[in-house]
Amino acid sequence: MKLRSLILITLLFCCQQAFAQNLNAGHYIDKNGKKVAALIDFRDWEINPTEVRYRKRGGATTEILKPGDIQSFGIKGIDLYFSKTVAVNVAPIEVNEMTESPDPIFEKRTVFLKLVIDGKAKLYVLNDEKRKRHFFIEKEGLPATELIYTRFFTSEDDERKMARKEEYRNQLKKYLSDCPAVQKQIDEGGYTDYDFEKLFTAYNECMGGEEPPKGSTAFGLTGGVGGSFLKFSGTSSLNLDDMNFTLQPDFAIGLYGNFATPLNQFALRTEILYRTLSAKSHHEARTSDEYYTISDVAFRLGYIQANLLPRVYFPSRGKTTFYLEGGAGYAYLLSDYNAVEFERKFYGPITYDSRKVFEEVKKAEYSGIAGFGFTNKGLNAAFRFEYGKQISPYIYSTSYTKAVFLMFSYDLFNTKSK
Repeated sequence: MKLRSLILITLLFCCQQAFAQNLNAGHYIDKNGKKVAALIDFRDWEINPTEVRYRKRGGATTEILKPGDIQSFGIKGIDLYFSKTVAVNVAPIEVNEMTESPDPIFEKRTVFLKLVIDGKAKLYVLNDEKRKRHFFIEKEGLPATELIYTRFFTSEDDERKMARKEEYRNQLKKYLSDCPAVQKQIDEGGYTDYDFEKLFTAYNECMGGEEPPKGSTAFGLTGGVGGSFLKFSGTSSLNLDDMNFTLQPDFAIGLYGNFATPLNQFALRTEILYRTLSAKSHHEARTSDEYYTISDVAFRLGYIQANLLPRVYFPSRGKTTFYLEGGAGYAYLLSDYNAVEFERKFYGPITYDSRKVFEEVKKAEYSGIAGFGFTNKGLNAAFRFEYGKQISPYIYSTSYTKAVFLMFSYDLFNTKSK
C-alpha cells in the first residue's frame, strides 16, 4: 500500500513538473473582451488544440479553456489562436478513403484556429484530428471561411483516376478582387502554407495600412562530428605526395546566429566555431628487409573558424522545413601538433627518429562549404561538405582538405517571422 502511494505521489510530481516546464507567458481574451495575463501550457501543437491548460499569474491552480469559453489565447512571441465557429470540410483526401464525389462535406465546429497572417485579409490554419490541413480566410464583415480543396476519383474508359477540385482559387478571386495585382498569384499558387502566406502578405501590402512582415532572428548553440581527408601535391620531402591519409574523427562546437527573411524563404547564417582537423598516414619505402624507411605522420590541428552561410528554405506544410546552404569559412590556427616518426634500416641496426613535418603550419586559410538539412521546433540538423584549408606553408607545394560533418544546432533565442 505504501509503495502504491509512493508511486502515485511520484507520478503526480512528475506530471506537475512537466506541466511547469511547458508554461509560457501569454494571455487569453474572455467572452467579454477582457485580456487576462496567464501562463499557457504551450505544446507546439501538431494538431490544433481542443483545449488549453493555463494558470493565472500568481495563481497556483490549473484550469482548462475550451474554444467556446474564450475569444482567443496567445503565447508571447510564438502563436495566437482564435475561437471560431466554422464549417469544416471533412471530405477525405487520403487515397484509401476518397470517394467519387468532388463536393465538400461540411461539419459545423467550434475550434481554435491558428492565426498565420494578420491584416485586411487574415489567414488561419486548422490541423484536424486526422492531420488534414485546412486553411481559412477572414475579412472585415465576413466570417472565417474555409478555402476548399477536394480530391476524388473519376472513371474514364474503365480506368479509375485521381482528380482534384480547386474551389479555393475561385474563393480567393472573389475575396481578394479589390487587388488586381495578386490575381496572377492566385492562378499560379498551390494549396500550401508557403503559397498562401506569400499571397496574403502581398494582398495586405497591396491594400496598405498594415505593417510589412518582419524577418526572424535566432541565436543558439551548434556542434557536430565528422572527419577529414588530407592530400598533398608538390611536396617531395617525407614522401607526403605518396601518402594516403586515413579518415580521422573531428569535432566542431560553437555559437551561431540565423537571420531569416519574411516567410523564411532565405536566411543568412553566421557561425563561430572551434574546429579540429586530424589526419594520419603510414608509409613504407622498402628496398629489402635490410634497406627501408617507415614513416608515420600525424596532424592534430585546432582552428577558430568563422562561417558565413546563405540558406534557401523549401516550402513546407508541416513543422519540418528543409534547406540548402552554401558559403565560405575562414579559419585561424590555434593549436598545432604535426609530427613524423621514422623507423630506418640501412644494412645495419634499426634507428628511430621523430621531428615535425612542418616547422610551422599555415596560420590562416579559407574553405568552401555546402550542405543540406532541416529545422524543426528550434532544432537544426545539417550534413555538410567542406573543401579547402591549405596547411602546407610552402609556396612550391599544395595541400587540400575534404571534410564531412554532421552538425546539430538548437535555438536559445528566437524571434519568429511575423
